[in-house]
Amino acid sequence: MKKALGAIALLLATGAHAAPEVLLEPGAPGEPDKTLNFAYAVKNTSTPFRWTVRIKSTEFNSVTPGSLVVRDVASNISRTIALNSGSFIDKVVHVCTFRVGTTCYYTSPVNYKFASGVTYFTPTRDTQTFSASFSYTPSGGTPRTASASTQTVGGLDRFCGGTGYDQGMLRSVPTGTAPAGGWPAVVLIHGGFWRDRSPKDMITYANNLKDAGYYVINIDYRLTPFTGRFNEVFNATHPAIEWPEFKAQNPLDTLKVVENDTMNATGSHLRNAVSDVKCAVRYLRSQASTLSINPNKIALMGFSAGAHMSMLAGLTSDGPVADWENKGGYSGVSTAVKAIVSISGPSGRFAELYNKFSTELVCDFRAAFSMTRGTCYENGSIPALTTAEADVFKVYEPINASYVGKSFNAGMPLLMLQGAKDPLLTVLDTPTSPNSLVTAMITAMNNAATAAGKTGNAYGKIYDNGTHDDFNGGGFCAAEASTAAIAFLNAYVKGSGSPSEIQTFANTLATQSGTCN
Repeated sequence: MKKALGAIALLLATGAHAAPEVLLEPGAPGEPDKTLNFAYAVKNTSTPFRWTVRIKSTEFNSVTPGSLVVRDVASNISRTIALNSGSFIDKVVHVCTFRVGTTCYYTSPVNYKFASGVTYFTPTRDTQTFSASFSYTPSGGTPRTASASTQTVGGLDRFCGGTGYDQGMLRSVPTGTAPAGGWPAVVLIHGGFWRDRSPKDMITYANNLKDAGYYVINIDYRLTPFTGRFNEVFNATHPAIEWPEFKAQNPLDTLKVVENDTMNATGSHLRNAVSDVKCAVRYLRSQASTLSINPNKIALMGFSAGAHMSMLAGLTSDGPVADWENKGGYSGVSTAVKAIVSISGPSGRFAELYNKFSTELVCDFRAAFSMTRGTCYENGSIPALTTAEADVFKVYEPINASYVGKSFNAGMPLLMLQGAKDPLLTVLDTPTSPNSLVTAMITAMNNAATAAGKTGNAYGKIYDNGTHDDFNGGGFCAAEASTAAIAFLNAYVKGSGSPSEIQTFANTLATQSGTCN
């Protein structure tokens, strides 16, 4: 399973003893979906559930450990892990004893006993709920149980995969009979800085597209690793645990933290995520007859990181980077698309953005682009960007002239939507050059079309009061973005791109308010 949710802990008071702390985290480590209590797994694949039990050392000798049970609630199928005193190891957690806001100024050590491990289930349904409980007996007391919050796993249909991985999707299929030639189709791609989130974010967009007559696959993709940073969700649920000491001393490092450069060399990186997007296009085209879709009417649409990959995959159907091509299935099938919708997506100038981002985002940037970790730690400094690393960025920039300038991309329909208050994408703006990333990409696309003797079909729309996350799934600006995207797709994908269809879209964009309501 690709997406893991943050570990949820429940501390129960039981008489004179504090109950053991039980954590249940479905999925691979280091890939939290910040939507708590929900994760996704590809159906009929073996899905890991990582568990942890923690007991204060001062109380450990007064407790007799029993068993940890991880259970599929509906089917009552369970896995039982017998624990005894030898299952636990000693570790020190430094607890914050003086805090101002979110900053801790003084910590004191607390000794704990930890047991951790992994067990597996096979998701078979659209949704399955799992629970975890740990039985124990306090000295001189009666048997008791400590529980973790339940975790719900959504089952995804598989679309692509390879050795050691499977990629899943949520389908949204229009009602009624497909039109002659088949449904127009959209590959929908979630955001999350390439390193987290899930298709759940895009369900609102998927439903709107389905209702407008589009066959939608809302895809999962291989996420890039966190680099030497504490799992944000775990940190949020355990604010007393401080990063430097935890990183150095806690056995959960192997579960919660991508801690070494070996992971950077062998783990999933942005090249794999782009490859998965391309595989989704190949899947649709190769299965067009079975799915009743039109193989010549496929579009890409994404938010944030997903928008970036929509542009990158959509402009490189000739396969200029071999590492992105023909992986996961349907080798040799064209990845050409009819149109691209980018919602809050970065188009370029990554080397400049690198020096504007916070330390934690820079560390994730390095992980995504398969760079060494360098000095990237939660409380560390930002490694200087080398010339060679800046060159790596250029390969992943949609605005790269070697992509935009290709003859087959001349006149490619592109719609870019963004908020004027986006804190990530406007950091390079100046008073005389607002919304610079959108303007640069639209200009580059239309100039390339003109140079090739074709009409430019790239458009941008800025919403004055929109922030970055306002355009995510059910965000403040999602309704406006859906309306603009559907009008654009109706002209260039469902339609033939005729002058009257383009004018209808242009009128929609022009009359739409510049603010989100």
